[in-house]
Amino acid sequence: MMKKFFLYLVLMANSFLSFAQHELEYTIVGTLPDSIDNVYVYMTPIGTSVGSADSAFVQKGNFLLKGIAKNTKELYSIWSDVHPTIGGWVVLEPGAITYRYQKEDIKGGGYAYAQGTYLNNLLADSIFIPAMQLAKFGESMMSGSLNIGDPEMSEYVNEMRNCAISIRKNILAVIDENLNNPVGEHLFLMYCQFLREEDLDKILPNLSETTRQKYDAKKGAANLPKMAVGQQYIPFSGKTPDNGTVNSADIIRNKKIILLDFWASWCAPCIKEMPILAQLYEDYKDQGLEIISISLDENKLKWRKAIEKHNMSWIQIINGKQQKDDIANLYGVSAIPHTILIDKEGKIVSFNLNGEELIDEIENLLK
Repeated sequence: MMKKFFLYLVLMANSFLSFAQHELEYTIVGTLPDSIDNVYVYMTPIGTSVGSADSAFVQKGNFLLKGIAKNTKELYSIWSDVHPTIGGWVVLEPGAITYRYQKEDIKGGGYAYAQGTYLNNLLADSIFIPAMQLAKFGESMMSGSLNIGDPEMSEYVNEMRNCAISIRKNILAVIDENLNNPVGEHLFLMYCQFLREEDLDKILPNLSETTRQKYDAKKGAANLPKMAVGQQYIPFSGKTPDNGTVNSADIIRNKKIILLDFWASWCAPCIKEMPILAQLYEDYKDQGLEIISISLDENKLKWRKAIEKHNMSWIQIINGKQQKDDIANLYGVSAIPHTILIDKEGKIVSFNLNGEELIDEIENLLK
């Protein structure tokens, strides 16, 4: 009798474990372009030095990954060393997950995103898919089918502004909701350089000790000066496309507001902002606005071609390679696009405004 009871307990325990494992199972069904065939994709935890956690063989664009979600809120990267553009994020949550790659007519590939479970849907719907829409707007403008002054241009610019503002708000909301798990932590560490001081003031007290240490280490590793609203601007000079020299002091004394725009010809998000900057310059240049675009290009020929292609008629200078000429380093720029507004007194007004927020701030300063 005792043996039968013991056997019953063992069977019950096995059944419970099997049920628990089933509850934590995930499957990732991947759909890539048919041309991607007979190669492997790999899945690796983001933010660790761990090697590939899993891999799958791709046949005519299809692959399958499955396993147990040991940490249900861990963020992973799916990637291929043969086709790097298909890479993207996935949260290993229990359930059925789809991983799709959407090809766009944009140089450099397309966009990958996962859906099917709560956090994957949240990331896709609030960040990745809106970012794809923003890229489509930018591609329409970059194609040359629309030009400054076209009736359709204003509509496109407004849609781009609204989309960009929405993405920024969504990123903040997702970070705030998920600061207690790896998804929120990784998003914060990825986007912290784009957040404003008031955003950081709300987020930093709620970070885990580990994430705060990573954030502090990231700031320290950058070895960048601390810039703040209200601080006096740092004077600089730079070379123009015709090898002339621009001194910031000469511009500041003659204008009401200066917009510093850090960019590069190879930076797609920067290029997508150019129609907005062009419209701003056209609307407000006679009222006291000046824009100084500071390129981080190393190839001067590509820099000059981009200026001509995108009709950047305002002041253009290139970032110097020597420490004394490194304007990006002077202003603590760790990622682009990056904008800084400076008022007529030479004081910094704001960082990284875009869309309607940037327009409103400029209008207020020009009153």
